[in-house]
Amino acid sequence: MEEFDSFKQIPNMSVLEYASKFNALGRFSPTIMVDLKTRKMRFIKGLNSKIESKLVNVYVGDFGKLVNASLNTEAYFKQLDEEFRAKRSRPVERLVQIGVTKPAIVSPPNKKRRENFPPTGQTKFPLCNFCHRCHSGECHKKSGVYFKCGQVGHMIRDCPKNKKGDNKVLKLTGFVPKANT
Repeated sequence: MEEFDSFKQIPNMSVLEYASKFNALGRFSPTIMVDLKTRKMRFIKGLNSKIESKLVNVYVGDFGKLVNASLNTEAYFKQLDEEFRAKRSRPVERLVQIGVTKPAIVSPPNKKRRENFPPTGQTKFPLCNFCHRCHSGECHKKSGVYFKCGQVGHMIRDCPKNKKGDNKVLKLTGFVPKANT
């Protein structure tokens, strides 16, 4: 009973192996195995976290359908993993084909550049092929105008349309000039 309560799918165990052992150990916990809802929740709780996260809010009528959904989810993640590995191995294979014997050291993408991209699905504007940012209309960078108002000759911080007097400097520094008497 104690072994069943703490039983979880280990990293190299397939869902099929997990389901088989779950049922075998479940014989010693009839109270859990008799109640379908409790049995399904206990089964999901023991799956690896990736599969569990996909199934925890999915309603399936019977236990067999839950096991099938788990198997399908496992197959999906396996396919994603294989595609990812295939994409990662291509550059090294290509280097070998062109005669480079040492694998290239690939550094992670520049963090600053990554910050320019909004999270997936959170922009209403298309990705610009020139500056690689999401915006509407013509690309200011492409036309040589890098400024908020679209005029050449100043940066955003110096834009005459943004200025409301010279109080800006006074507010930032805390300096208040005395009146001349």
